Amino acid sequence: DTLNLNAAFSLAVSSFLRMGGFTYKPSDLKNMRRFKAGRLTRRCIISSTAGDHVLLRLPRSKTDHQNAGVNIVVAANAFTTDPAYPVANITTLLREGPQEDDQTLFRLRNGAFSRGQVLKLLAKCLQRCGKDSTHYKGHNFRKGTTQHAYNNHLSQEQIQALGRWTSDAFNMYYNTDPMRLYGLQRRFLTGQPSPLSLNLPINQ
Repeated sequence: DTLNLNAAFSLAVSSFLRMGGFTYKPSDLKNMRRFKAGRLTRRCIISSTAGDHVLLRLPRSKTDHQNAGVNIVVAANAFTTDPAYPVANITTLLREGPQEDDQTLFRLRNGAFSRGQVLKLLAKCLQRCGKDSTHYKGHNFRKGTTQHAYNNHLSQEQIQALGRWTSDAFNMYYNTDPMRLYGLQRRFLTGQPSPLSLNLPINQ
């Protein structure tokens, strides 16, 4: 369970995911065709050949009004073995987990990666760290991620782009050059400015 939880939590934070975006109900597994069309499977992760990022493909998203799916660039960190960074965790999960592309991306030893079970396990993790989990809810992932981005001096426009908020942010996300999104991801995760080539303005 630890491997799945580490990968899911770090991916949720780096990708501004809603909890419903990476959890699922046991009943969802009864129809795998429908599951693959709307939930995360192993095929939703594409690793770059350079190892500097992975591409997360969300089959469905709250802001994806056209149901076309959403591609999210998740940048790697220079310290590739750091357990807090998603690319390292996802790479380990894909290497050690089931190999079939149609398998669920995340799972628990005792069953589905459901919201209720995941929150219970998260509460236990927080308690072991001496943190109060009483008021922690699923939406705290996005709230905490937003605060982290703000603390790392990302602008409101950049935070909206990474988090895919509002219809304007949704349109901006799809119109933003992938290299710029990659640069924003690097800055968000590390707090360091992107290389100069990634900061150049996008030609219209």
